[in-house]
Amino acid sequence: MAHAKNTENTAGKPVNKFDKLSADTPVLPSLSSLMEVELSVDEASSVRVILTKKLPYSYWWAEYDVDLAQLYFVTVDAQIQGLGMKIHKPFVENLTNAKEVSLLLANKKTEKLVGMPYVIPLVVRKNTLQDI
Repeated sequence: MAHAKNTENTAGKPVNKFDKLSADTPVLPSLSSLMEVELSVDEASSVRVILTKKLPYSYWWAEYDVDLAQLYFVTVDAQIQGLGMKIHKPFVENLTNAKEVSLLLANKKTEKLVGMPYVIPLVVRKNTLQDI
């Protein structure tokens, strides 16, 4: 995984963990455009993202935007990387109640999980379209 280089966005403003990011925050290609990904959310609000390649960045936290039905990851370098898939209605309630996301690497050939999960806190953003 990549390591932190800075914690400022392109406007030069410091980024504090869990702060709402500014409109000029750099956006990276989505995870689903880089590899196969699968989202799993259960009734206990346990959220898992299963990946087929190692993560390209280190993340501080994940954000679920209720209005946009999207899951994003905030890197330690203050960049945004989306999951790249819409969150469908059956996941909404449990995802809204979740507190963390586990990122898991799966071996595509054996279909088994590899190593320990990478667990990051989850922030749920509601009513973000009102900000526009």
